[in-house]
Amino acid sequence: MRLTTKFKELVDEKYPSIPRYADLVIFQGVAKDACDDQKGAGDDPKMLTGYEFRMCVRLYEVTKKLVAGKKFLHVSDPGGSHAIVWL
Repeated sequence: MRLTTKFKELVDEKYPSIPRYADLVIFQGVAKDACDDQKGAGDDPKMLTGYEFRMCVRLYEVTKKLVAGKKFLHVSDPGGSHAIVWL
C-alpha cells in the first residue's frame, strides 16, 4: 500500500468532514464566479460579511466605553501580540 493511499484512508476515517480536493476545486470556481459576477456577498455593496460585522460590533463596544469616560492601556509584546486592558 502506498503511503499516500494510507494517509488518505486515515484522513477519511479521522476527519470525514474535510473536503476532498475535487470539492475544493469546485468551490474555488464557484467562489470566483460569484466574485466576478457580484453575486452573494458581492451583490449588495452595503452587505457585511461575518468578520466585518463582528469588527463593527467590537468598534461600537470600544467607542461606547470611551465615550463613557473609561480609560484603557494598550499592551503589546515583542512577539507582536496586542491587547487592550480597561482601567
